[in-house]
Amino acid sequence: MASTTNKLFSCLKAWGTGEILDPWKNISSRCKKEEGICSLNTKGFSSMNRDIFRAIYSYMACQEGKSPFSTDGYLYNAIAVLNIGTAQYAAERTLDDGTMEIALYNLLNGELRMAKISTTHRYSTFKIGTKSDDFDVSTAILCLIPALASLDVDFAKKLDKSLDAMEAHDFFYLCDCIYQWVNYSGQLNVNIPNDLNIPLISRTKVEKGVYKGFEKIGSSTIFNGSEGSSKTSTKTHLTMKEAKAEFKGFADKREWSESEKALIPSFPDDFPVPPEALKIARRYINTKNDIRPQVNFMWRGITSYGKSTGVECIACMLNVPLVRMTCHTNMETQQFLSDFVPDTDSASVSLPDFESIMYDPVGTYELLTGTYDENATADMCLKSYGEAFAKQSSQTPRFKHVESNFVKGLSRGYIVEVQECSRIKDSGVLVGLNEYDRPGSVIPLIDGTYSKRDENAMVIYTDNVGYASCRPMDPSVIRRMAFIIDSYEMPKGDVLARVKYNTKVEDNDILEKCYKIWTQLKEFAKEHDISEGDISVTELEMCVQAIKYDGIGSLRDNVKECIISKASSDIDEQGELLAFYDTIPV
Repeated sequence: MASTTNKLFSCLKAWGTGEILDPWKNISSRCKKEEGICSLNTKGFSSMNRDIFRAIYSYMACQEGKSPFSTDGYLYNAIAVLNIGTAQYAAERTLDDGTMEIALYNLLNGELRMAKISTTHRYSTFKIGTKSDDFDVSTAILCLIPALASLDVDFAKKLDKSLDAMEAHDFFYLCDCIYQWVNYSGQLNVNIPNDLNIPLISRTKVEKGVYKGFEKIGSSTIFNGSEGSSKTSTKTHLTMKEAKAEFKGFADKREWSESEKALIPSFPDDFPVPPEALKIARRYINTKNDIRPQVNFMWRGITSYGKSTGVECIACMLNVPLVRMTCHTNMETQQFLSDFVPDTDSASVSLPDFESIMYDPVGTYELLTGTYDENATADMCLKSYGEAFAKQSSQTPRFKHVESNFVKGLSRGYIVEVQECSRIKDSGVLVGLNEYDRPGSVIPLIDGTYSKRDENAMVIYTDNVGYASCRPMDPSVIRRMAFIIDSYEMPKGDVLARVKYNTKVEDNDILEKCYKIWTQLKEFAKEHDISEGDISVTELEMCVQAIKYDGIGSLRDNVKECIISKASSDIDEQGELLAFYDTIPV
């Protein structure tokens, strides 16, 4: 097709079937069959437009409840189409790099507005491409589909067919309808400025919820998001594959050495990412360009909730190395800045014999000291010999100064997890780190050198609460956190989903029985002040896993070994718990 009437279809690259989904890419680029031609078509044939086809196929797939996702940018991991008022429609889609495109169309006046939304939630204009550009107007066309369905009954009926029942001429008909109605009907007008820059959607109006509407297909995260907007996505339960797609734009910009890549955790694609991890990652990404970006976080709660695993998930989906500092009672501020490790770099000096000292003092002195001195004498050699011999004979270990994991992570833009911070006896220890909480902070080291905090560095303090060794933290440290997540009770659905995923036990009857026992034992221990050990989700997982292999007949033994014995080492307290277990109806 040499030219088009409406500027929306001005890119000649979009015509033809070469970039259309298999098996449809093998169909002819033109259709002459009567059923493949819209009633407005007077030329006797229809041609295939890539962008129209993509929009229609994705619309139908989402309409059927299928997950239209592909890594080639062809189908979309998140699309939504809304009716936002009288003859007004909106559409949004997420691209593979985590960016989004949104569009608004008013059927009454033909006005089309669009915006590209970056992973940092910045709005930018959308310009229609030309012959030399590879662009995609599928988002705009998604708006036109329900608009045309309201005008053309035959189009609407064919659109309701299942994808499995669709044949080539059906797609030609639907695509031809959109093209012909836009160009020749006078009713489906699409106004495109001469400079091809489509007017920008107002971010302010989006965030105020002006464009909230009824979702015809998909789930809207921008127009119907919380408070009328979403920085990236409002979905709180994603798999690792979905989370990586959301943060792909940021992750692809980071380059690491092979040794640094080894520090990046990995998870299966279907691993469920904790909602708390998504919240931290999104806040970190969304505020990166703000005057005060959010780079310091705290996540505290009961043991075995999954806090450290959540931090690993953040590192995995952002593609950033993770290093850790584990705190203890006698921790000092200096330990966050410097470590001393055994010095294995200096090799033993090969000691010369007496004859070499007497007849070649210059060469021998250089061998012993590493310094060439043409005036070296045998006496100088003997003195150096004695020092070298004493060094090699000494049993005292030798150490060298290195950066701590805390400084290493800050200076290289890693994620640093500081574990068990409330166990530090002196609350002033962490106060000494307050000056390093901002990007660009200069960190002095004990050997007189300096490090600088990288703008991408993130620090997450994870803390288990409720232990006898936990102590209050200094308010100035708390104040430095962007926000604090408190995780004390995990919803039943999340607990069972985690246990099912980690144990691969699908028997809901076993899961429900074990959950009931675990919950009541935990409550009994709390009421009777049995607090030496712990009854966490991990204990539930271990019990379910044991039953998986031992059978349900071993339930009592497995509860005793996996839950009760870990709650307390006191025989009498174990007896109390076991006696209570025997009263639980299962």
